[in-house]
Amino acid sequence: MFSLWTKHKEKSGDLSHESTNGLMKMLDKEFEYYRQHQKELVDKHNGKVVVIQGEEVIGVYDSELEAYNATRKKYEVGTFLVQKVSPGSEDYSHNYHSRVAFYSPTA
Repeated sequence: MFSLWTKHKEKSGDLSHESTNGLMKMLDKEFEYYRQHQKELVDKHNGKVVVIQGEEVIGVYDSELEAYNATRKKYEVGTFLVQKVSPGSEDYSHNYHSRVAFYSPTA
């Protein structure tokens, strides 16, 4: 997802929820490939970062930054997915918690 965010950030300097959803659809095929092949990727590359374009792993790196910098020299930014390889969904889903309380006065 790193490459996707960077492409949008470079163009507009802003990242809204609506634009994120539109951009995410661009890499649906790559993300689905990762999910379908996650077990075999973990067996081969656990803890590494893979770059996926279409339905092919085009690179394996030690960090997201290294993966992004190397791949953007050969491929257009936004056309590839940079994904950390690990079992489970922890590295591609995030939960955010807040202790914010809302108060609405009643009439």
